[in-house]
Amino acid sequence: MVVIGNTLYAMNNGAVLFDPDTNEFTCDFDFPPSIDLINTQTNLLFDTIDIPLSPGNPTVCLPNPLVATPDGQFGYAGLGLVGALLKIDLVSGDVVNGTDNPIVLTDLDSLDLTADIAIRGNLLFATIFDTDQIAVVDTDTDQVNPFPYIAPFPAGIRAFDPNSQLFDGVQSLAIRPGVPGVNFTGPDIFFITGISEQLGSVDSTLGLVE
Repeated sequence: MVVIGNTLYAMNNGAVLFDPDTNEFTCDFDFPPSIDLINTQTNLLFDTIDIPLSPGNPTVCLPNPLVATPDGQFGYAGLGLVGALLKIDLVSGDVVNGTDNPIVLTDLDSLDLTADIAIRGNLLFATIFDTDQIAVVDTDTDQVNPFPYIAPFPAGIRAFDPNSQLFDGVQSLAIRPGVPGVNFTGPDIFFITGISEQLGSVDSTLGLVE
């Protein structure tokens, strides 16, 4: 959930289907995602932003979490089956990047999970669970890997060895406020892995992972 002024934006994830014969997950078109707008003074729902599913992208769904830009204009949501993001204009209610044109961090053909998002200034950092990476997006342009971030930060076993059968599952993310190198030095991005249960850190100015 995100609270901006007197409005609470609550993400409804929707649902997915699992085929035991193929071991594949797909979006459940009977339960598409949406965002409910709730008045925090009255606790009454007064509007809903619908997020239609796309037949062309049958695994682009299950959005969570929802994180707003510092000005409250836009909300970004990670996805439960792929390494990608949705972008919603929280003011107008328009879906800028929906399931038909998501912001792709890895690819749409492999099972993945965009587990957590943190935004500092115009930079968005997102954990990618299955591939053990932390991706960077410029929220002004929605460019993935904006200079000088030429690639996602590795944050686990599979990032260093994509063919590994094991992975750490980089999950929860926290980021220090302020400007690296000006307000502080050293690591500024901290993450916890969901499978190996380790705490790691990144110095985004040097690209160092610990």
